[in-house]
Amino acid sequence: MPNAIELQESAIEAPYVIKIETIPLAKRLALILVFCLAAFQLAAQTPSNSTSEPEVDLGELSFGTRNEAQWKRMRTVAETEDGEFLMVNLMKFRARAKYADGRETNLTGEQANALYSPIKFIGQIGGGIEYVGRVNDQIGNLNPRWDEVGIVRYPSRAKFFEMLDDPEFEKRAVHKDAGLEVSQVLVTERVPWKLSGSKRIADQDDAFIYAQLLKYRKSVREATENDANKTRAGQASMEAFDAATETLLQSLGAKPLLKTRVKGTLIGDGRSWDEFRMLQFPSVAAYETYSDSLQKMPDAVKLKEAAIEESYVIMIETMPLAKRLALSMAVSAFAPQEEGDKKNKKTEGP
Repeated sequence: MPNAIELQESAIEAPYVIKIETIPLAKRLALILVFCLAAFQLAAQTPSNSTSEPEVDLGELSFGTRNEAQWKRMRTVAETEDGEFLMVNLMKFRARAKYADGRETNLTGEQANALYSPIKFIGQIGGGIEYVGRVNDQIGNLNPRWDEVGIVRYPSRAKFFEMLDDPEFEKRAVHKDAGLEVSQVLVTERVPWKLSGSKRIADQDDAFIYAQLLKYRKSVREATENDANKTRAGQASMEAFDAATETLLQSLGAKPLLKTRVKGTLIGDGRSWDEFRMLQFPSVAAYETYSDSLQKMPDAVKLKEAAIEESYVIMIETMPLAKRLALSMAVSAFAPQEEGDKKNKKTEGP
């Protein structure tokens, strides 16, 4: 294209022509994390304009009823018996935010809840965000239909209440109250759950997490040849189901992410629950194979059906590595320093 080359040469007086490297995905993610961390630190250093915000009464929440017995147990637990726990939050947002003081707003419930953003407060007490993600689907007709799941790790009950008693946190909580239509807030403790020798299968774009909130029957009658009147706890029946389906899950590359025992419902609708679990499938196809295979395992299905009195079954999004790292770094930015770190900083020269 001689004419095009002549046009370029006649246009440029003195060019620099250089070859520069591309930005790898890992580097781009690292830069995003750095900017996110800087933004969180700046937010922490910027004077808050929320001093005029009314404080929310944590005993009179619009999105659920506080369990006074559970509240008291957590407030009065002995220091020697206190320890780490996970708070599981199932959330349904209002279509339009509704503030208790009657202010006018164009915010959706989800947008109002985003203003609540407790990252700073969780970091200050040494906590962490284990998971947060959208609900893509929900199986069954049980209401409400949840929008989001959040799981927060707290170092102790005492630290949890230290956060709640922070006046700045109380002011921020008005946005959560305005944004949520209904919520289940569950005090849980992690229990071991893993599959030995699981087949490693790479996650596909449609990978998802199969999450269950379960209430077990107190007792299940077993119809056996030797003893037709034998009974066992619903939880034990579910454990038998898990054992019966373990090989199947292994072959499909399913990954147990979390299993917790529910110690109590802190905020809810009066119902009690026993367990929350999260199982990740590498693809929708893997889950469909699992579901189809269960139809050929009637004895296992009977164990599960007999075990569960009530349940929520929800399909939630996976948590990408970049999101996990960003949340971890953001929370860590506000974490209390160890005494050794403080001393080292004091002795450091210019």
